[in-house]
Amino acid sequence: MTEPPVLATIPAGSFRMGNDAGRPNERPAHQVWVDEFRLAVTPVTRQEYQLFLDTAGHEPPRYWEDPRFAD
Repeated sequence: MTEPPVLATIPAGSFRMGNDAGRPNERPAHQVWVDEFRLAVTPVTRQEYQLFLDTAGHEPPRYWEDPRFAD
């Protein structure tokens, strides 16, 4: 069985999101608040994600079978 991932705690806080001079979907720049969350220190491997898919009965993401996205 795969070991659970090591997680880092990301503290709550705000950041400026967007760009007033950017593309239409980047405007307007604005402050966003994010609650504290935990994030894996290392990326999830395809093997680990496959375990999630199998356990949860979740549909695989689009392009899951495409070898161009297998790394």
